[in-house]
Amino acid sequence: MVRSGWGLIDSLVAKITAQVDTSITIGAINTTDVSFFPAGGGKGSLQKISNWTQIPQITEVAQSGGDQQYVQVQFLEDDRQRNLATFKAAKTQTFTFAHDASQPIYSLLQDADRNGVTLAFYMHVPKAKELRYWSAVPAFDPQPTTAVNQVETVQVALAVQSCDMTFYKVTA
Repeated sequence: MVRSGWGLIDSLVAKITAQVDTSITIGAINTTDVSFFPAGGGKGSLQKISNWTQIPQITEVAQSGGDQQYVQVQFLEDDRQRNLATFKAAKTQTFTFAHDASQPIYSLLQDADRNGVTLAFYMHVPKAKELRYWSAVPAFDPQPTTAVNQVETVQVALAVQSCDMTFYKVTA
């Protein structure tokens, strides 16, 4: 996970594609546009993700946010208003999965929720032959939702921290 003074790549989860001495290349990052990546502004650190814990038996994935926000303005010489893009709304992903408190993901999510820890997440999408990576702060509710003739489920809401998701094609 990248920690950087450059906001566009702060909290980005990406793979190191090359390393020479103390210099690295992260293939998913293009920092050539100095208006977004000014010289000297990207100082930070890397956090190596050494292992992953599966969120098992996911029954539903939902996403909200990320939509473009606008401010309406009308100039004196105009006979109509204009929309000017301002920012994009924060994103939240919600994963619903089968309740099983013995799964290792429970304690990991509870700890991260209590401490406001940003975690790295990834999803393998077999049909797309793709791995997708991002970071988020989880809000986990371990209390199961119960309904007759239904699998009991719990939810984790992820406050997405990385501006972008990184994508890597699976070759095999």
